[in-house]
Amino acid sequence: MISESEPIIKEYFWKKMCQLKFDLTYYGLCFSRCVSLVRIRKRTFACLSALFAGAWMEWSDNYWISHICPIAMFILQVISAVIEFLPHDDRQIELREMMELLEPVYRKMENDWVSISIGEYTVEEIKELTTMHQARIDDVKSRFFRNDSLPQYEKMTKQAISETNKYYEEAMKMEDKNNA
Repeated sequence: MISESEPIIKEYFWKKMCQLKFDLTYYGLCFSRCVSLVRIRKRTFACLSALFAGAWMEWSDNYWISHICPIAMFILQVISAVIEFLPHDDRQIELREMMELLEPVYRKMENDWVSISIGEYTVEEIKELTTMHQARIDDVKSRFFRNDSLPQYEKMTKQAISETNKYYEEAMKMEDKNNA
């Protein structure tokens, strides 16, 4: 017999699982952005340094170029050193580690959802599973971004929502095919 609270508890578990999938997707997008920013920064400074060094060597007999190029190269090196203190490198590392720890939790939740959806668990067991998974998620998240926070980007939030919804739509299609 199905209790009145069972659909509510199932929905609560489902929402927690969907939230974790969204979080993982968002973290993946943030990770990609951090990697991209670091690569762009490194390439830009390498190209600019090479251009200034080449100009200095080629036109060293020109008074202005022989003075401006070394100053510009020095400024680029200072900026490059200061940029190392920006959070992108640390975020990149933390995001990768956090995603590696959260992914197995999500996979376990997804496996548990299959059992929950076919009625293998009681309401109390679903509550215990939800609490257990949330404790794992909270434990992992508490280890990261202690001295920093992950900024919220509206564009990436919308993209993460879209990708999460697409993932579940595809999963539902596969489930429907398997049940047919």
